[in-house]
Amino acid sequence: MIKYYENFHFAERKGFFRNVILSMVAAFLFILFAELIIDGAGSLFPDDINDPMWVVGNLLTGILIILFTILGARLLSKRNVVRLGFTKANWLQNYGIGTIVGILMITLVFAVNFVTGAISVTYVFSSTMSLQIFLMLIMFLFQGMSEEVLFRGYLLPELSAQIGKVPGIILSSVIFTVLHGMNPGITFLSLLNLFIFSVLVSIVFYRTGNLWVVGAIHTMWNFFQGVIYGTQVSGNMTQSILMSHPVSHLNIINGGDFGFEGGLGTTVIYLITIAIFVLYPGKKNNK
Repeated sequence: MIKYYENFHFAERKGFFRNVILSMVAAFLFILFAELIIDGAGSLFPDDINDPMWVVGNLLTGILIILFTILGARLLSKRNVVRLGFTKANWLQNYGIGTIVGILMITLVFAVNFVTGAISVTYVFSSTMSLQIFLMLIMFLFQGMSEEVLFRGYLLPELSAQIGKVPGIILSSVIFTVLHGMNPGITFLSLLNLFIFSVLVSIVFYRTGNLWVVGAIHTMWNFFQGVIYGTQVSGNMTQSILMSHPVSHLNIINGGDFGFEGGLGTTVIYLITIAIFVLYPGKKNNK
């Protein structure tokens, strides 16, 4: 059973302004360092989504962000991986729960778009895509987890320790949204949905007490959205098994060029999921 951690605090440092700013700057630097290392490799990782090395480059970026965040949390906050949220107990079960939740959420969004006629769907898979799709799964395993380690494992508790849980969720979600704000096809609704998604996984993080659930949700949401259902992942297209073609006059539902994350179908599913996790009568655990 998912437990509710009433007094769930990972960060204990004092000093409001210094630590809030330090936490935000550190989070930005973790991303910057990872990007600079991969970009420094130049032509080794081409900017071509159909090239397997593009996938490898994004995979390595995710791994580096995770490593920099773990190291930074250790040096700046004296927090080990367990206190970041990589709990040891039932970690595989928790990852399984997150996997189910992530797949269910994006499948419901796909269903809403399909039933309302907001998309037309074609089957585009060929055996030549098999290696690329396998690499995409591995890449999303680390890409989704890297964002959760950074924003939920590190930044959210650091901010919440200084300004409280709700303001911490809001501020970390604003930062999460801003850092995704340069993605192609961005709209006001897609920005709003990015913010709501961050609030959602922040609530799940505090309700479950670990990163395994939210990391799996993020990974499966992105993988099924892009590779299985064939729509843009935050504005970025990938090779896919199906192809979801947005119907232009229903972009408010399907998200248009940004993908499902830019549509009202996603907004509705996000809000329902938030309500479920907020209202779920979990077992209290004050240990």
